[in-house]
Amino acid sequence: RREGEDTDAIARGFHEALAAATAELVVAEARRRTIGVVGLTGGVFANRVLTAALRRRLVEAGLEVLTHRRVPCNDAGLALGQAAIGRALHTTTNPAVSSEGVD
Repeated sequence: RREGEDTDAIARGFHEALAAATAELVVAEARRRTIGVVGLTGGVFANRVLTAALRRRLVEAGLEVLTHRRVPCNDAGLALGQAAIGRALHTTTNPAVSSEGVD
């Protein structure tokens, strides 16, 4: 940082540049694969500034953007998904266990 530079502007510029570069890659890949819906997931998307900037660019490019609403986008969401899969596998292999508990 140089003397007198606005750190907020530097941070905003960083986020906007990262969103622009990511959007360019996502849009190119979505077009190549003829995909119209993309999902933003992973801990980096806990960053609301980055997520908003990327979402705006992707929507402007005509993509539908899915993000987390009730489940966290970070490792907590991953753990919840793992628990759900584990429960489903356990229930499938052990019919005595239902969603209500042991029958």
